[in-house]
Amino acid sequence: MKRLELVVVQFEEVKRLIGIGRVPQLRLAHILLDSAVELIMHRMVKDQLYSEHVHFDQLENLRRLEAMRKSDNPSTAGSPLGRATTSSAQTFRGSKGW
Repeated sequence: MKRLELVVVQFEEVKRLIGIGRVPQLRLAHILLDSAVELIMHRMVKDQLYSEHVHFDQLENLRRLEAMRKSDNPSTAGSPLGRATTSSAQTFRGSKGW
């Protein structure tokens, strides 16, 4: 909340400086306005990148788990269901004559 207050104070000062209407104050208003907008954009990008970072970490965890699964049981590396399900499916196919 304190960060929002800082931006609001900057905008109020910009409004006051524009009201004066002289060139030096207008230049200061421009600098303050630029600073406030840059701060808002920075916060937006930071939030976006944080959520992307979370998704990237989840993807990395999935890759590590997949690598662990493959190294633990190389005979079922191609089967997403694992060894027990594969053998059950082979038994089922054998009993039906497929």
